[in-house]
Amino acid sequence: MNNKPEIVDLNVGSVQIYDMGQIKILAYLTNDPLGDVVYLFVKGDRGVILEQPNFTDSIKEFEGYVKSLGIEIEGIVPSYHMPGEFMMDVPRYTTKTADDYARKGRGSQASAGFAEAFGEKFSTTLARTKHKIKDDSISIADIEFEILPNVEAFDVVIPEINTLYIHMLGHDTHSIVESLPAARKMIKTLQNHFAEGYDLVLTSHHAPETMDDILTKISYLEELVRIAKESKTPGEFTTAMKKSFPGMKKEEYLEMTAGMLFK
Repeated sequence: MNNKPEIVDLNVGSVQIYDMGQIKILAYLTNDPLGDVVYLFVKGDRGVILEQPNFTDSIKEFEGYVKSLGIEIEGIVPSYHMPGEFMMDVPRYTTKTADDYARKGRGSQASAGFAEAFGEKFSTTLARTKHKIKDDSISIADIEFEILPNVEAFDVVIPEINTLYIHMLGHDTHSIVESLPAARKMIKTLQNHFAEGYDLVLTSHHAPETMDDILTKISYLEELVRIAKESKTPGEFTTAMKKSFPGMKKEEYLEMTAGMLFK
């Protein structure tokens, strides 16, 4: 196993290749406005894709790159990102909760907002997801994916390579936090993940991360709770957060959090 990736630069984004032994992880960093990341797992000459690109130029680029590899893509597993224009002939495997989230839940509302903000560059066509995941695991291309349901969609564990996938982590970025109970729940979830001791942590909005990055995010969220309790206004909260975490990326996430915590 080699956790130092090989880098392949493309025209729009780039690919980081992690050699995990029997399985290789190809992380496509789209370089789009949302910082989306898509994962291709390759075992022999077969592959599975986790999540999908959201923007049309990334969809075209990653689809072309995958086809150039000459492997058989046996399935796509979308949890949070379900655009329909990407590799339309490949079957999708998801849960009913994730599908509902994308079609009529908060994911649908977020997509509408992104479409308004980015116009035709953002894909609004939803994928057809005929293959619903009903059990707590699914095997595609001889790779097992353990499904960990959450309120919105699901997280994933790939036991063979001791790897975790969650929607968002970002040790060097601010987090979107809806409420203090949500922050505490996030802390508890991350503590549980840390206790499992994964070799690699994948998210759909950041390059692959580590266990140390989970600890960093736990500390961030604990400080966020403390500062929120002591602050009286959104401005006071954001000022204190920026002072505690200088240089953190995605300040727009912090502004969103402030707006939700101080309604």
